[in-house]
Amino acid sequence: MSCLVASNYTMQADIYTNTVTRNATNGMVSKTWTLTETINCRARGLLGSKMGGDSGQIDINNQINIDKNFIKIRCPKAISSTSRIVAIRSGTDVIWKEDAIPNSKGGVSGATIFEPRGFTPIIDFNGKVIEYEVTLERQEIQTLEGL
Repeated sequence: MSCLVASNYTMQADIYTNTVTRNATNGMVSKTWTLTETINCRARGLLGSKMGGDSGQIDINNQINIDKNFIKIRCPKAISSTSRIVAIRSGTDVIWKEDAIPNSKGGVSGATIFEPRGFTPIIDFNGKVIEYEVTLERQEIQTLEGL
């Protein structure tokens, strides 16, 4: 990664990964989520002038549709779809918060929990991967317990 790319990461996010355990007595499976890493990144919401799926796009006459459930981040590493991204922040201020959504107090300390849905490598002029763009979706159930 070049210094120029790294200087563009003005935000941070926490990555949680799970450990799956099976109870030897009753066979129940449980997941325990652990903060494993804090990464530098740059995040942005998704904006568009069309709504609908890929095959059924509807033009909404130059109105902007903001999808609050999806965001994209750029970061120096690919992020597994089994991880969770929490507390995307600029400095100490969390940007995506659940308390901004009516009737929701979930998340981790109020910060929205996102699930990675895929990533795209970004390459430089020599064909070397310099960063990744990761699409994140807001997790429907805003807790890491029991998932």
